[in-house]
Parts: sequence; structure tokens; C-alpha cells
Amino acid sequence: MGDGFSVDVSALRADVARWTDWSSRLTAEDADLGSTLDPWAFSDQPGFAQVSADYVAKLGHLRREVSAGSRAMQAIADRLEDVASSYEEAEAQTEAIVAKAGS
Repeated sequence: MGDGFSVDVSALRADVARWTDWSSRLTAEDADLGSTLDPWAFSDQPGFAQVSADYVAKLGHLRREVSAGSRAMQAIADRLEDVASSYEEAEAQTEAIVAKAGS
């Protein structure tokens, strides 16, 4: 930039990659969660039907939380990307203004 100041957006871009990676990891973990309790695990125990129903309910809650976390992390990454791009656009505009003023 013509005034001697500039913003190094590499740290922002590194953070974007980090948050995107965590979002992707959560998405992958969500896909790996089992959808039911193995019926052979406790099927001979009294109350298995209730344990199984509770497991499925808690699993649904866990999936919603994991999904929400993934979306939140991706939103942070997207916002950081927007900020980095805004810095770059402002830099380019300022350079253009300085170049035009100097000619």
C-alpha cells in the first residue's frame, strides 16, 4: 500500500483453514455415529427396549449438537474469509487510489 501500511492476511487464511478443518472433522464424526444400539448388547436384559429408546433419543441430541458445532465452526471460517477478502479489496482500492494520485 502506498502509505507504508498493509495487512498480512495469511494468519486469517490459516485460521480459515483451521476452522474449516474442525467443521469437516465434526461432520465426519457425525457420519460415523451409529444409529441404533446393538440389540445383541443387552437384548437379554430386562428394560432393553427402554434403554434402546433412550439411546436413540440421546444419539439424536448428540447428532444435533455435533451438527450445530460443525455449522458454527464453518460460519466462523466463512466470516474470517470475508474479513481477509475485505482487507485485500481495501488494499487493492487504496493502491489504485495512490497510483492514480501519483500519475
